Amino acid sequence: MRNVFDFLFLLRAISATTPPTPIKMRSLQSNRAKFSTLNQIFSHVSFDLPDPPTISQSGLDLTITELSCQDLVVEDISLDHKFVSDTSQLLDIDISGLQVSCDFRWEYRWTIFNGRGDGKATLDRASSAGITLDFHSADYDILPPKHVTIPNDKCTSNIQIDNLDFDGDGLGIIAGIINLFENLIKRVVEGELGKLVCEELADLGDDELDNILAMISDEIEVYLQPLPDDFSNPLYQETNILNDISDEKGALVNFQEIETLAGEWIQKALEQLDSLLGSGTSSNNGQNDLGINELIRSSLLDDQGEFSIDPSLISGFFSDENSNNIIFEGHDKLTETTMSLVSIRVQGLDTFKELDLLNVVGNYTVRNLLKMERLTFFIELEATMMASSLSSSFIDASNAKPITEVFTIAFTANDIEIDFTILLALNEMTLGTIQLGSML
Repeated sequence: MRNVFDFLFLLRAISATTPPTPIKMRSLQSNRAKFSTLNQIFSHVSFDLPDPPTISQSGLDLTITELSCQDLVVEDISLDHKFVSDTSQLLDIDISGLQVSCDFRWEYRWTIFNGRGDGKATLDRASSAGITLDFHSADYDILPPKHVTIPNDKCTSNIQIDNLDFDGDGLGIIAGIINLFENLIKRVVEGELGKLVCEELADLGDDELDNILAMISDEIEVYLQPLPDDFSNPLYQETNILNDISDEKGALVNFQEIETLAGEWIQKALEQLDSLLGSGTSSNNGQNDLGINELIRSSLLDDQGEFSIDPSLISGFFSDENSNNIIFEGHDKLTETTMSLVSIRVQGLDTFKELDLLNVVGNYTVRNLLKMERLTFFIELEATMMASSLSSSFIDASNAKPITEVFTIAFTANDIEIDFTILLALNEMTLGTIQLGSML
């Protein structure tokens, strides 16, 4: 997204100093200290605003030029989510504690008098702004949002100048109308800043966000369609494929008649497998546990009970040539930002609570049912943000250094159930050559 407020939400996550807890949240709030990273960037950034038109009041014409603002500070951002209907959900974004210092050139003309000079304005920390985004879905029960709008195209801004200083020639002559002069300057500066804030907030609902939502929706909708027969019918492969295999490789083992073919040793092998993976054992905390959990802890998990995934396996989905595990790159008139995967960790692989394996449902097909208590994913990301280097950038940040932050996103899936079938095409002659000693 092409505006500064996109990265307020990014840095809302970056600024967290405690490990994330997977909780259901409907409102998020922060404070000035937690936006120190963002404010550190803005401390080196100067925003050049376009010259506003000349305004007139009571015979006084006032022109403001070279309006430039710096030292932007954001104290708080609140996000409030509202479910409106099956097709609409609202996200209210409110930014409070806006503070900034602005320099400008002023010039006035009043009857036969005129003057010009420099001015400086600072915002009151009571300044704020807000906007509402409406996320639309065809049906939230089954489909994600695909489009976002701004209801009534309205943005609320409350920009208040706390202090105004100006100097130059001709001030003494208009001392009698100094209040009028000052109020006009306040009106112009407050109006231009309010316009800038609303334009940036409005960009949250621009076409690029629609494109992102559409891309995510398209990826998800693939999995929301009715399953084709080759997935929904557990015997599809057996019915449609195995005849050709049998003709080429010889007779296959029919699991419906396995005891006739192999005697009791198959049943014993299954009992051994169940004893290894499914039978209850006493865990460290004295509670009954499944053997598969103990096996996973001893062979796959580290001392923290976590399994690490190579980030390159995920970042490869974002780019074919991705040596730095980058998943996001953005460069607009305000900032240049990259985000990359640092690590991916999974907890809960040792929380199996039920195993029901190798149940024969066809001549060559077995069904398996797995149930887990939970899976928690920890995705560690590194974000690097620097001032824009585009020639069209409207900020001056030659002294700004890149800011790098590492933060973690955590989410948990509870009560997981996996039901799947396996097609086992075993040649009868091959089965007869299997050495049984190691199996039993």
